[in-house]
Amino acid sequence: MQDLPEGTVIILFVDIAESTALTEQLGDAAFRAKASALDAALRQTIIHFGGVPVEGKVLGDGVMALFRSARQAIECASHCRADGGEHGLHLHLGIHAGDVIREGTTVYGGAVNIAQRVTDKSAPGQILVSDTVRGLARTSADVAFRDRGAHALKGVADTVRLFEVCAPESEIEVDAQSERAPVAGPFRAILFTDIIGVGAASQRLGDAGARQLVRAHDAVVRESLREFRGTEIKHLGDGIMATFPSATLAIDSAIAMQAAFAERNRSSQESLNVRIGIGAGEPIEEDGDLFGTAVVLTSLLSHHALGSQILCSEAVVHVASGRRQLFSYRGETALKGFDDPQEVYEVQWRQ
Repeated sequence: MQDLPEGTVIILFVDIAESTALTEQLGDAAFRAKASALDAALRQTIIHFGGVPVEGKVLGDGVMALFRSARQAIECASHCRADGGEHGLHLHLGIHAGDVIREGTTVYGGAVNIAQRVTDKSAPGQILVSDTVRGLARTSADVAFRDRGAHALKGVADTVRLFEVCAPESEIEVDAQSERAPVAGPFRAILFTDIIGVGAASQRLGDAGARQLVRAHDAVVRESLREFRGTEIKHLGDGIMATFPSATLAIDSAIAMQAAFAERNRSSQESLNVRIGIGAGEPIEEDGDLFGTAVVLTSLLSHHALGSQILCSEAVVHVASGRRQLFSYRGETALKGFDDPQEVYEVQWRQ
């Protein structure tokens, strides 16, 4: 049994369709034999695609698994559906993403509940994903999605937009060049900091004085990264790019950074004004650096923010459901390089 993955996870539910009717039709013993054989096959498939089956939770006639990327979860769901066909059983399949509460060998929380409700909405043989998963996967996997509209899910306050997976990558013919293309990695929350006015500070204070401001910024950011399990990817001269295993950790780290900057500015003659952007996705990793849509979007958000402001993408709001009370909607914003306006939210960090 693998350890449960940390941070924000992708949650897959697989459930046998019409299990009650099949029990009546086949009899208890025959149905349980088929279901047990399928259960073993599903768990092997989940592990093969990098997932972890969750133990210790009553799932009826299904399996729950956690993944670190939407790409893995979607590919796994496609093969799980094939496993069901080989055993003569149709499956409901649903995928959602978010932060979860870990307890022993199982997990709980709102994201788990939504994943199960998404599965309940799926027709036999259909793979449904939430808008959160669609947002993560559309830039990391060759998958086509069909919009199935907004749905009211039992026990969930807001409606959830659902999408059907139409063509998992494993079912699409690709040429040799595309097979060699870089593959997106696991989920990451991405954070950019940007010091406002470094150039002006150099003119006013000289290079040495401006460098002191940058060093003060670096000390605050790196201390927060240590506390909230962040990883520095690179220094940008007037800011730092970092990643986190969960959106919640990235938000808490950004809040701690801004609070520390505010505390420093109260007793310093030279203010240090920093803007922060937070995004989420499955970026491509090459030579220790990260690339992709989520990285570009996060960088643009940091430059769009005002001094001492934290802006985040819609994906962050979706996966960090436990911090929902902190977000204020700032509307659709046109960002360079994006055809469509992007939904932007501000993290209200001041008490």
